[in-house]
Order: sequence, then structure tokens, then C-alpha cells
Amino acid sequence: MVPSLQPKIVQLTIRYTDWWNWEENRALVLTFAPGRNARAYLPNSCETFLLELETTESKKDQLKQQVQLITKAKEHWKWPRMDGRCLVLDEEVPVKDWEWMGPTKFVEAPRDYALTYAHHPSGDEMKYCVKILTFKLP
Repeated sequence: MVPSLQPKIVQLTIRYTDWWNWEENRALVLTFAPGRNARAYLPNSCETFLLELETTESKKDQLKQQVQLITKAKEHWKWPRMDGRCLVLDEEVPVKDWEWMGPTKFVEAPRDYALTYAHHPSGDEMKYCVKILTFKLP
């Protein structure tokens, strides 16, 4: 931890290509929860934690289901700070939704050409859907 960094807001973004087996068009599954099987400690200065989840439009309903699972299992979704206090889901703040147009093809090292995937639409762009959950100190 860098002592001079004192962020009040920390954001974790799970991009479309961060989901397990996205290349094979598998169902979206969050395989971690901070209070269940993942240990991540936020700095004591953190007052707000944002969890941003992104996928493609074709998996919009699956993303909605993942958000519902988080809201139903709130006890597993507490983000601990170094001082032992936890940020919890702020049910007063609605889940934010937004969309954007992005690439259908990706260049992955060591290749210098774009890979295409059968489950992506034709063309150069597709719609991405994003949901953001807000966690705060109780």
C-alpha cells in the first residue's frame, strides 16, 4: 500500500473478457465474493466501493441475474477495509445501467491480428451492457 494514496472511492471493473470462458460463450458466473472466498482489503480512506460488471447485449439477462444474486446474498458481499470495517451494498443507491458500442474482434498477444468469435455479431461493433453496484460504510 502506498501511504500517500488515500482514495475515497475505489472501483473494480469486470470487463466482458474478464468473465471465465467468455471465448466459448459460457454462462456468466461470478466465482468470487469478498465475504465468502476472496480476500481483498480496501484502504481505510475508502468510503465508497463501486463494482462494475460488463458483458455483451446478448448476455444482458444473465448480467441482471448476477446482480440479483449479489443483492440476495448481501451478507457475502461485504468489502473489508484494512481497519476491519466493511463496505456493504447501499440499497438506497439504484444499480446504474449504461451501454456502449465496442469491438467484436480482439487482438491478443502474441498475435498481431484480430480474433473473431462465432458468438459475436458480424461487423466491427457490438453493444456492451454495464451495471454498477455501490457499496458504502453502514
